[in-house]
Amino acid sequence: IGVNVPPIIDSITWSPAAPFAPVTVNFTCIAHDPDGEIKNFTWNLDDEGATSTTQNPKYFYQFGRTYHVTLTVMDNDGLISSTSNEVIIDGLNE
Repeated sequence: IGVNVPPIIDSITWSPAAPFAPVTVNFTCIAHDPDGEIKNFTWNLDDEGATSTTQNPKYFYQFGRTYHVTLTVMDNDGLISSTSNEVIIDGLNE
């Protein structure tokens, strides 16, 4: 009987690297599943419920502040991995 291994999030990057609001930020995720395939990407892009289910989403930030961005990936066996980052947007505050 084989061991089911969860997916691995290799990296998350965004550009521009030092964004200034208002700005559209492009996120890039590299992930893989050692024993299958990634079936689902779920991004939480701000603290107010904005989400995306694409691997490499774009999101418009109107105001400057620190945003908590979380990515969860699920593989074909239903196992998940998750990671969070703080994205600092400079510029005018709310």
